[in-house]
Amino acid sequence: MNHRQETGSALVMAIFVLALISGMGIALLSLSSHEVKMSQADMRSKQVFYLAEAGMEAGRATLLILNGSGSFSDDLTTYAGPDGVLDFDADALQATYDTDGNVTGLTGYGDDVPLINPTAFGGGWYAAFLTNDTVNGTSPNDTNNRVVMTGIGLASENSFEIGQ
Repeated sequence: MNHRQETGSALVMAIFVLALISGMGIALLSLSSHEVKMSQADMRSKQVFYLAEAGMEAGRATLLILNGSGSFSDDLTTYAGPDGVLDFDADALQATYDTDGNVTGLTGYGDDVPLINPTAFGGGWYAAFLTNDTVNGTSPNDTNNRVVMTGIGLASENSFEIGQ
């Protein structure tokens, strides 16, 4: 048997095993990094959902105190803004952020007045808007005692949720 041909084979095997284990370690590190990012994104989406719910609940409580029962026409007129038209468009809303990526407010709702102004809560913000239902459209005249409450939840990393 010639031992000269086998010299260094243990070193080659050790390097191969080390490269294999390093590759598996890098793959696991990458996988766990992606899992953390997905978990944070999931947490933010739940946070803004519950912030939007908080906005609707605060709006409902405010509307109950303001109105109690009866027509919503006077409330709708108040929240329609100076032009008297309920032209709030949830798709036009945009959050404003500071340099650190934290929410500082909300823009894009025109002259309509929020039922609940953007309010900081639990690391995010919520707001609520009152509009008329589809039967009455953009008119502040309520003919069927039905309105639409829109809750908005905002958090860092451009997290945004709208609920009605």
